[in-house]
Amino acid sequence: MFYPDQYDVSTCDGTWTFGGASYFVTPYPGYSFPEGAPQAVWLNEAFNDTVRDGPRTRGEMTRQLDGLTEGRVYKVSVDAAWHDDSPGDTYLGMSLGTETPPPLLIQDGSVARTISAELCARSTSLLLKLYEAGTNTNGASPVLTNVSLEEKSTPCQFTVTFESNGGSAVAPQTVNYNLEATQPTPPTFGTQAFGGWFTDIARTIPYDFATPVTNDITLYANWVPGYSVGGGVTGMNAGSNLVLLNNGGDALPLGANGAFTFPVQMANASHYLVTVGTQPTGQQCDVTRGSGTIQGANVTNVLVTCQSIYTLGGTLSGLGQGATVVLLDNGGDPLTMNANGSFTFATSMVGGSPYAVTVGTQPQGQTCTVAQGSGTIQSANVTNVQVTCVANVYTVSGTVTGLAPGAAVVLLNNGVDALSVGADGAFHFMASLSDLAAYAVTVGTQPKDQICTVATGAGNIAAANVINVAVTCRGTRDIDGPDDAKPVPFTSQTALLLMVGLLGLLGARGLRRR
Repeated sequence: MFYPDQYDVSTCDGTWTFGGASYFVTPYPGYSFPEGAPQAVWLNEAFNDTVRDGPRTRGEMTRQLDGLTEGRVYKVSVDAAWHDDSPGDTYLGMSLGTETPPPLLIQDGSVARTISAELCARSTSLLLKLYEAGTNTNGASPVLTNVSLEEKSTPCQFTVTFESNGGSAVAPQTVNYNLEATQPTPPTFGTQAFGGWFTDIARTIPYDFATPVTNDITLYANWVPGYSVGGGVTGMNAGSNLVLLNNGGDALPLGANGAFTFPVQMANASHYLVTVGTQPTGQQCDVTRGSGTIQGANVTNVLVTCQSIYTLGGTLSGLGQGATVVLLDNGGDPLTMNANGSFTFATSMVGGSPYAVTVGTQPQGQTCTVAQGSGTIQSANVTNVQVTCVANVYTVSGTVTGLAPGAAVVLLNNGVDALSVGADGAFHFMASLSDLAAYAVTVGTQPKDQICTVATGAGNIAAANVINVAVTCRGTRDIDGPDDAKPVPFTSQTALLLMVGLLGLLGARGLRRR
């Protein structure tokens, strides 16, 4: 079906390198290679080549592949369906770097078939190798053409197998290339304690689960003499359910008071820590003597005590639209409220516990106060805490100076809230204002013979009382100018002086006429 036409072939277009019993072949007349390929490569079995006078190793062809995606699956396909003069099945070996799948079967016959294998690229640059992998039972060997490489979209995956060595079964894991296996729940084995996973059958090399997986691996369980951890439960209500944990695992469900023992045995000198995984409804269970180190004996003195728990809450009223207040219980357990109504703190409390509800953060522009907010938890939920919020208000005040004795001035704020002040000193308007509200102090009625003026009397409330309004009063003469510029009062003495001056003037005129 083909002619071997080149015996000493070493390369093909500088891409493939050939070794051993490798030959270029052309088809017999009437035959053709797939897709009209003019030549194929015959990878013969190892033999003593009498034509070229020398022994030859099994035929192989290799090619260096660069630019691969590390950790990605690649599919290698090849047309291979012929044998030489010896009938029978044969096999094609294939490898990509260190990845070597089982040899591919090439069935006896002359019908062209495409065979393929998927391999994992463990590096970006690897050697692809195809080689004769037949048995010695016949002389059949593969003839190949049209080799192709396809990058798949899937990552390489490997199997981590767990051999529990007599213990309970552990399911295998499928792990993507270069990722880590998940440490499984330890198996159990009677009274033996689990001693870790090892990479060798002799269990001398511990496995580190932080190691990236790049191959199929088998891990072996190690077993050592074991000791149990247990104790007793008291105070749990009938019909309740409690779950205990040892070192965060080995969950132990309990439905009644009494003795308990965790199912997983522990090795000597190992640490144990008993905690509550799930509390019973309406109760709080606390663990004492729950941690320590195994000292060559079973641990039997862990004590779990359960008590009923109660909620703390009440009612919020007066909170403004869009406002937020934060409540605290005993300085913690913050509860944020943004609407009026009932409230309950998240943390329940056992009977006999003190509580003290306070305001942690006041709402903007409001002040909230707490009534009936402290006490001791009895055998019931607390529901009567009252939190009342009111808007913050501020006063406007100041000082009057210069007011004449017995005089009075009437001041106004924003044209209203009339305030009569009858003496120097401090004053304050009766009406309060909310935060950011405007204020404007003016004189509504001036005192008699005085003029009062206002300084720093207008502005907006800034979350504080206004105390710096200044009202200054002065007499009207003080306002007109100095005394020598004012008119002289007309008195009887003034009139007499004018009469004498006038008579003197008339007498002087009579003497001049004579």
